[in-house]
Formats: sequence, structure tokens, C-alpha cells
Amino acid sequence: VSSRSAQERFFAEARAAAIDAYRRGAREPDLLAALGRAELAVGETDRARHFLEAAFTGGTTDPRADVALARLRLAE
Repeated sequence: VSSRSAQERFFAEARAAAIDAYRRGAREPDLLAALGRAELAVGETDRARHFLEAAFTGGTTDPRADVALARLRLAE
């Protein structure tokens, strides 16, 4: 098994776990930021924007999420 496929599998599992937490009601800003960045990584820009906006409003401590949101806003 290549390390790339192992990384892809790990990313998919982590993304699924974060989505599960969200579906169970978790709304911590840093979780939303992670979800937004994960959705962006797989090309789901609308979903990414939703999560990143909520993370920003909630006061995320993840500066990468703020940058990702700024880039999405600038792309409009």
C-alpha cells in the first residue's frame, strides 16, 4: 500500500468522523473550520463556504480557515 493511498484513506476517515460529529450537533468553530477546509480540499466549494462562514462567525482559532474563506470571497 502506497503512502499516498494511506493518506487519502486517513483523510476520508477523518472527514467522515468530522461530518458525523456535525450531524450529532457539534458546532465548535474549530470543527467547522476543519470541515470547511476538508470540503474545500475535495472540491465542494459551496459546502466549504457554509462551514467556513460559520467557523468565522463563531470565532475559530484556525487562521487557515480564515484565509480559505477570504479566498472564496475574493473569487466571487
